[in-house]
Amino acid sequence: MILSRLRLGEYLAALGSVALLVALFALNWYCSPSIGGWRAIPTLRWFLLVSAALGLALLVTQAAMRGPALPVTLDLLGMLVAGLTTILIAIRMITTGATLWTGAWVGVGGAALTTLGAFRALRTEQGWTPGGDREVEKATLPDDPAG
Repeated sequence: MILSRLRLGEYLAALGSVALLVALFALNWYCSPSIGGWRAIPTLRWFLLVSAALGLALLVTQAAMRGPALPVTLDLLGMLVAGLTTILIAIRMITTGATLWTGAWVGVGGAALTTLGAFRALRTEQGWTPGGDREVEKATLPDDPAG
């Protein structure tokens, strides 16, 4: 593992993943009655677990792999799954009638941070800087021999 390959995006995704795991296993999501994350969100818990796993995998693969193919694929998957998880948790928070507790807020924040970290890692791959304007590279194809 080469830790010098890690960038801010991977660290943010890993931090968001740890926050997701803490919210899921250690914090209460609802105040009355006091219900933890694992029991409070039986369907969404799987999205949180996959998002957390992808966020941690971003950190490990970027430090361990020589080529960009697997880290970029995990960046993209992590961004999509964590983004979907953020939206689903936010919908759950809006539509629930119970009083929200710390776990719900840490969960949505962790999912959003994982999304942001994966997005930033994806954008900084191949020299792209977040927010910078850069023309999209175009591939030139040889002329079609049949046409």
